[in-house]
Amino acid sequence: MADTASDPQEKETDFPIATRLSDRLARIDEAMGRLRAADPPFGLCAECGGLIDARRLEAVPWSPLCGPCADQAEGEDSP
Repeated sequence: MADTASDPQEKETDFPIATRLSDRLARIDEAMGRLRAADPPFGLCAECGGLIDARRLEAVPWSPLCGPCADQAEGEDSP
């Protein structure tokens, strides 16, 4: 009986995790596509065309933006 009561709670906590992982997988797929298509070439910022810092690529290898462009995009998303 207790197991069935926790199922809706587990679904509520699993959904945001699944959504976040799905979003990350989509970004990784996009990065893999850039590696294959070279448009824009992997390691170049999709916004300004500048080099993406190697430390950023190590931390977030699927990132299509350099640090400054990513910061600017995040600032535009903020209220």
